[in-house]
Amino acid sequence: MLRQKLRKIIPVYAIFPLCMTAVTMLCSYQAAKVWQLLFGFHDPMDLSLVFDLKTPFLPGWVWAYVGSYFFWMYQYITVAREDPLAGCRLAVADGIGKMICLVFFLGMPTTNVRPEVEGSGLTILLMKAIYFLDTPTNLFPSIHCLVAWVGTRYIYECKKLKHKLPVCILCTIGTFLVFACTLLTKQHVVLDVLGGVLVGEIGWWVARLSPLPRIMERWNQRFQKTKVCSLL
Repeated sequence: MLRQKLRKIIPVYAIFPLCMTAVTMLCSYQAAKVWQLLFGFHDPMDLSLVFDLKTPFLPGWVWAYVGSYFFWMYQYITVAREDPLAGCRLAVADGIGKMICLVFFLGMPTTNVRPEVEGSGLTILLMKAIYFLDTPTNLFPSIHCLVAWVGTRYIYECKKLKHKLPVCILCTIGTFLVFACTLLTKQHVVLDVLGGVLVGEIGWWVARLSPLPRIMERWNQRFQKTKVCSLL
């Protein structure tokens, strides 16, 4: 029963591309973290501009920061549900963007100076937890902003989406809220945001102009015939 309900949300053809977005996240963000842990974090650059220095630190925006994860899930699942090719285009754009991020994480490491988090209450506790779990590395380009941008890009291309206009408007607003929360929680600086948008655009164009989505679609067809897929 539970599996049948899950299939209504995530069809079989959507499993592979969605899993690929998770794999590329591990291969980019987490792999870079492991590399830095093993070999050190040498000579990081601080890309803060005057704009960033004047941007206030508002811990309350941490709720939007955490909410962005659910925002991404909605976007990616919605696009992957559209049809097999749409999901593969999303996975290619997402993967290309994240691999470019990995090159920067390892080749041009960046950091920033975080403010002291003072006070008490659930919001402050959550802000401290985010700072503890997410160290100030792997900042440029921002994967947070990359994923939000790519997801919204493909939401606009969905043809089966009900109430498309309000959904597109809300996703656009949501994307800019993601941008804002990364700055107002001092998780990122403005160049990280712009970098995330840029690599997202590169990924989108590669997915549009290259044969990679069609190749992934064939892999997806093979995956759907495997025992692993039948168990999911």
